[in-house]
Amino acid sequence: MSPEHSTTRLASTQAAGPDSSVPEPALAPPHGRKRSRPSARGATFYPRKRANAACQVCRARKTKCDNKRPSCSFCLDAGVPCIQSAVDLSSFDPASLRILERLDDLEHLLLVSRRGGQCQEPNPGSRSVADGNDAGVGDRGASGGLPGGSPDVPFQPQPKQPLAQQQEQWQRPPSSLHPESISFILKWPEFQPYSLSDPPNPTATSPSSLSTTTAGNPNSNVLPLDPDPHHIDSLLASFFRNVHIKNPILSESSTRSLVFRSLATESFLLSYTPESCLVLLILALGSLATPFGPSDPQVCPGSQSFLTAGRYYSAAQKRMGGSLLTSDGILGPQCFFLAGVYEMCLLQKTSAWRYFTTALALCQTLEERETNPNEQAVHWSVWKSEREVRAEELHLPDFSFASFGPGESSLRSGGQVQSGGRSVVPSPHPLHSFPSFFPTPPPDGPSLSTDQSAWFFYLAEISLRKLHGGLRDSISRLHTGEFTLEKLVSNVPGYEASANEWAAALPPELSLQNPVAEDDVRRFVLRGHLNNVFELIYWPFVVSVLDSQRQQPHTSPLSPSPRVLGLASKGLETHVRRLTINEPGFRHRHHGTLFMIASCTRSALVLTAARIAGLNIPMPESWDNAVWKALALLEFWERESPGLGRQRKVLQRALTEGASRGTRDCENQGHGFANGGGI
Repeated sequence: MSPEHSTTRLASTQAAGPDSSVPEPALAPPHGRKRSRPSARGATFYPRKRANAACQVCRARKTKCDNKRPSCSFCLDAGVPCIQSAVDLSSFDPASLRILERLDDLEHLLLVSRRGGQCQEPNPGSRSVADGNDAGVGDRGASGGLPGGSPDVPFQPQPKQPLAQQQEQWQRPPSSLHPESISFILKWPEFQPYSLSDPPNPTATSPSSLSTTTAGNPNSNVLPLDPDPHHIDSLLASFFRNVHIKNPILSESSTRSLVFRSLATESFLLSYTPESCLVLLILALGSLATPFGPSDPQVCPGSQSFLTAGRYYSAAQKRMGGSLLTSDGILGPQCFFLAGVYEMCLLQKTSAWRYFTTALALCQTLEERETNPNEQAVHWSVWKSEREVRAEELHLPDFSFASFGPGESSLRSGGQVQSGGRSVVPSPHPLHSFPSFFPTPPPDGPSLSTDQSAWFFYLAEISLRKLHGGLRDSISRLHTGEFTLEKLVSNVPGYEASANEWAAALPPELSLQNPVAEDDVRRFVLRGHLNNVFELIYWPFVVSVLDSQRQQPHTSPLSPSPRVLGLASKGLETHVRRLTINEPGFRHRHHGTLFMIASCTRSALVLTAARIAGLNIPMPESWDNAVWKALALLEFWERESPGLGRQRKVLQRALTEGASRGTRDCENQGHGFANGGGI
């Protein structure tokens, strides 16, 4: 047999495989006869110039592709992205293709043997180089090395997905469309190895010991009433400058008159009227509040100011009885709202929510709440505070009829369900079912400059909350149709423009163009809320990239488009920005301290998860420093809220152990989204 004939036979046998039933070619003809080259046979043989580099869509449909660039005819007519291999394999003969495929399998086996892992028999059909579905020829990574993970983690080979299935992955909704709670994020697979099984620290300050500061104190019933007008005036100034400015539910001039008039009455200590309750709550908050910035160390649990505030508050609680609950005026909602604010300043979200709920119930009896500016203000303040605590901190269901509508599963399956023969449209998020009216300043204008400043801030914050609610509902409505990330991408410029337009419309005294270091408490709050809007916009893209990496952690997954990756990177930058702009208020005690702690913790967890997952997306500059700042924030407040200590421990373990491992994985893999294709 001639060498030429032997070579041809070897190539045919290898291509057909060991189990092939293809007959062997005939023996060589007698000498002197013209020998003809046997025709190629076997499943892998085909005409030399067949277009085996079809785009992914045509390959999935198993239809002919004309390979036009940048889009084939079918994809152009269908209006879908045309993904074509960057390497033209049509010039390779069948034997070369088979050799390349076997080399890829050998590389896979070599990698497994070096890591000491258990390997399943590779599936030649699912690792075809011709499919462009592997880190094979032309896709070995930026460094040209072998893909892999951390050397101290056994490599578990993952079955390869067909290209059509990988592409479909980017057409599904992400596992989370909106920013989630801390408890939900801690269940992410990135944090499972670092979860704590030990019970909460019993030495941490209990919630009841903070809200009832005077418990066990023999002087708890002695009110610290100082008849000195200067002392009372300082407490009033502290209240209106540091508390009331964020929720202007009172008239400063009339409230000052009420306080001094009440304290001048000899029977004030024996009075249990709604007016006396309001006065005591104002004095309690005035004693507890501090100017923006790190809270005065003299106003902390156990300090004299803290105990004084507790005595005022304890006396006010004794007056929140039947007379206040059955009153028809505005004093009832005002008192219960301020009691909720006090509890929020102590990080007691459950107690605060109970007071806000009571105040909201009393607001329903206000006959002029849609026309009277004072009643409008208290109704809006109570409504947004109750919704914030319930939806963002306690994660309790809504009490409205709409809460009995379809869940998320129905949203993903079409957006409507049948109930009693009629169609039920999914209800919006409970945080964004706004009252039918909008608060308006008093008709005669604010009485004092602080009133005017408070109303500017108040209206700006409400308008931003409505914008946030509208964007959230817009993103949720994408579930009612055929979801694609590209459809969401097309909406992002409009979302960003709306947020930037809101910021540009702010009055000069609230402008966010000034440096963060010059922020007062109003700019600090507005800047944080605006960052929440951008977090909402970019959240689905960050989660989608995480989802993809979780499904294929040790392979080179099909990458989303550069626009999706760019928005995911923006999302990570938004989390770093939050920790930067909130740092001046890390130790400031106020109504929104709990919300700030929760949002900063969420940002630190997302950044750490991104590093652990090894997304191969550039991490924002100084992201690790930002996470360490969040750890310091949790450590400062964990004495007053035991759950924060557990969150800090998990985050610290994940950062010190998991994030460094994720860095090694990224360096060893040498592949990922940076080297992948695009949808």
